[in-house]
Amino acid sequence: MKKLLCRILALLMFLSVQAMAEDPGFSNLQTYGGSGEDFAYGAFPLTNRGLVMYGYSRSDDGDLENQKIVNPNHNAWAIGTDGAGAIEWQVVMGEPGMMDDFGSAIGLGDGRYALVHEIYRDENELSEIVILDTKGNVEDTIPLPGGRIRAIAASGERFFALGWRTEDDASKSQGYTHVSYASCLDFSGKVLWEQDFAIEGYEDAYLEYMVPTEGGVIVGGNVHSEDEKRVSLLAKLNEAGEMVWTSPLEKDMGIVIERFIPTEDGGAMVLGESLFGEVPLSRAGLAIRIDADGNVLWDKKFLKGEETYLKGILPVDEGFLVAGQTDAGLGKRWPFAENCWLFMIDNEGEIIAETYISDAWPGKMEILGITKDAQGKLYLIGQALSEATGCDIAVMEIQAPK
Repeated sequence: MKKLLCRILALLMFLSVQAMAEDPGFSNLQTYGGSGEDFAYGAFPLTNRGLVMYGYSRSDDGDLENQKIVNPNHNAWAIGTDGAGAIEWQVVMGEPGMMDDFGSAIGLGDGRYALVHEIYRDENELSEIVILDTKGNVEDTIPLPGGRIRAIAASGERFFALGWRTEDDASKSQGYTHVSYASCLDFSGKVLWEQDFAIEGYEDAYLEYMVPTEGGVIVGGNVHSEDEKRVSLLAKLNEAGEMVWTSPLEKDMGIVIERFIPTEDGGAMVLGESLFGEVPLSRAGLAIRIDADGNVLWDKKFLKGEETYLKGILPVDEGFLVAGQTDAGLGKRWPFAENCWLFMIDNEGEIIAETYISDAWPGKMEILGITKDAQGKLYLIGQALSEATGCDIAVMEIQAPK
């Protein structure tokens, strides 16, 4: 009996030490918004400190109380914070009864920022680039050709824009199809070229992710093949908008691309979801490494519990830092699972450090991404849901697992 008690005590001490070792150092939780729904599509560092966060807001109080709100229904909203997380500037755009958001944004390398302002007017989808100066003031707006622009990239003195538009198609069960297109503009707004691009064997394309790479851009999104199978696809466009290569990504019952970032070798690291199992389908997180020619070097599935969603990725010295969520241990399904899974993988996709936290955020939450500021501090970006404040943008400083 005494030996059994000693073993139990030893086990408890071991688990306690392990729990302390796995503590990721969550601290400094801050939320932004008002009593309505406030959502961030992403975040990136300001040039010298703090973060830029962009998305939309349905609030006219709280952090937006002193802003000129003409449409409390759905405004495009971007904020810039200082190194302590305090709001330094805000940009709000919208019109009564309409829907606006900032769906994509990039830094221009000179202290200025470019945001894609998506505008929904009378069933029409319009887009423009909004240029902000170093203090968050609107410096210029550049109309974009086409319909719904989902991503932009900058190279030299040019913008690349990627999106899709809806066209009637009686051959489809829904009566329409989606056509992807790209355009290139100089910083004055002059359109240098624009073109649709069809990918042989694939149709109804939703290409909405884009990163710059040597000699052009890599684009990605979700498409349907001619037999209506759902597939995710990456493609490289050169600086003239011509297709260099395409790389369909197929796994089990399909893939949904969530994020991807460029790698130093000219390729990309892709995060997504792999569907599997019986109806209702379960989802596992998926990471795929692509080389500069579009070849798949490896793919890895990550699953804890019944469902895992990978939402953020950053390059680090050891490989990549990945942030996601899982329903493991909760008996709940997406959305707003309360578990955060933060882990490090090497350049071959093997986990080398991880942490798993159930109570990192107050109330319910959704992880939207991961970023770091100019000083190298790491942050989780998410959406926190509580009775007191509604649905707010949430930012939490973290330390990488070791």
